[in-house]
Amino acid sequence: MVLVRAGVVAGALTVVSLPWLVPALGASASTDPAGAELFAARADTPFGVTGSLLALGGIWNAQAVPAGYDSVVLALGQLLLSLTALAGWVWLLRRGPRTPYGVALSVAAAVGFTIALVGSTSAGQTALAAAISAWPGFGTLRDGQLYLAPLALLQAVGIAGVAQWIGTPRRAASENTGPTPLGRATGAALALLSVALLPGLAWGGAGALSPVHYSEEWQRVQRMVDDDPAPGAVLTLPWSAYRGMDRADGGHTVVLDPAVKLFERPVVWNDALRVDTPDGLRVAQGEDPWARAVGELLPPEVTGAPDSGGAEPGDPDSARLAAELAALGVRYVLVHDNAPPENQNMFTPEAPGFVGVHSGTELLLLRVDAAASQEAAPNRSGESDISGLEVTGWLVTVGAVVWSIAASRSSWSLRGPTSRNSSSPRRPRR
Repeated sequence: MVLVRAGVVAGALTVVSLPWLVPALGASASTDPAGAELFAARADTPFGVTGSLLALGGIWNAQAVPAGYDSVVLALGQLLLSLTALAGWVWLLRRGPRTPYGVALSVAAAVGFTIALVGSTSAGQTALAAAISAWPGFGTLRDGQLYLAPLALLQAVGIAGVAQWIGTPRRAASENTGPTPLGRATGAALALLSVALLPGLAWGGAGALSPVHYSEEWQRVQRMVDDDPAPGAVLTLPWSAYRGMDRADGGHTVVLDPAVKLFERPVVWNDALRVDTPDGLRVAQGEDPWARAVGELLPPEVTGAPDSGGAEPGDPDSARLAAELAALGVRYVLVHDNAPPENQNMFTPEAPGFVGVHSGTELLLLRVDAAASQEAAPNRSGESDISGLEVTGWLVTVGAVVWSIAASRSSWSLRGPTSRNSSSPRRPRR
């Protein structure tokens, strides 16, 4: 019976995942096996990887760890609080009545914790790297800390269980009694303790989190690009995923390139990630095949590769580059920090093959010349086609959802906690 139920669940998950599973199986995206080691869980507390994961940590990016997180006292408090929450969860399961999600959440939390822990070992990283080399889809397992989400949910419920445990009189342990003053006080204390043990997250990460100011020039360029009815992508430069931006408080910070989410059309950007490790700077190659194809066309002074005597501004080679970019579906080139020497060399309003659309103090927007676009392959517009197999996957999933609603006679109407057929009469309100 258990195997039958497991098979039904696996089949249902497969059916509802078809709209994402079918494109993934046929996609040309790739995942760098080196990410298995680079993005594995790390010990961000004094208690090693296991203790860090139990305390819902294990962050591999040292710059993302809140201030004071490595303190022995605070880390010990976080670990003890997590263990207390686990004890509260066990108490809830043993107390009964059995909740329908108890076993499922326990299994999900154990599996997620195991994925994160195994991924932090040398053997686990080797196995995961081999799996990623065989199929890039296994790359979803490389950030093991993400799979601690079920454990976090379990601990949140467990904390409530601790408050109920302490606030429940022994003689009423088997009854569903309401919260006592002691239980309320315990719950409040545990909630405050959860915040007190992470003081580095208070007030926006102790002032580390602040809004970034986007100038009106960004909005102007956005309107220019979005108002263009012609298809094609935007190539954003410099060839890096991050940009230096001014903060609202007058400071300077580094953020993800705003162009990635700014436009309504596709954006081609360098999705490779540079990670500073104790052994030196390492690069996890990007996953987008479109970005790899465009990156191979860009000259060394743009990509940061060793200089091989690239073209000067206005060099005739820029016309060839414009034609090659157009063939790959690129219509615009956006250069951030439009000032020498940051400006990307051959990308100037006077460069053959490009037409200057906007040149401001911060941004330079070029459009690939119409002649180059006409000579390029007309079927590469920057928009991906949906195959018949993908459409079939969507139809199967939608049909299965509709059938499940009809077969179970489900209703979209909201109901209160009291059933209409309840035997308890309602008391009139005064």
